[in-house]
Amino acid sequence: MPLVYSSKNRILTKILKRVKLTIISRGYEAEKKGVSFDRIKMNKALAAYDIAWVEWQDPAKDNSDCPSLYKVTSKFFNVEVGMKSSVDKYRN
Repeated sequence: MPLVYSSKNRILTKILKRVKLTIISRGYEAEKKGVSFDRIKMNKALAAYDIAWVEWQDPAKDNSDCPSLYKVTSKFFNVEVGMKSSVDKYRN
């Protein structure tokens, strides 16, 4: 069981690092400065994020004791919020 939680923490750290440090911060900075961001770097970060989300779900498939407390998205007053909408903003 500790191995499952250790793996989940490693994957979550990877996801949050991609989201916070790469995707959202670079996109936000470019928006504020009124310039375009590096599309190649952004696409690389988005691909790594997508792989990490698939990896995040894998342990739960093989381990019934493995909870997943995090959702990619949710609704707040009928408006989509969360990491998914923040990340998707920079996809195309």
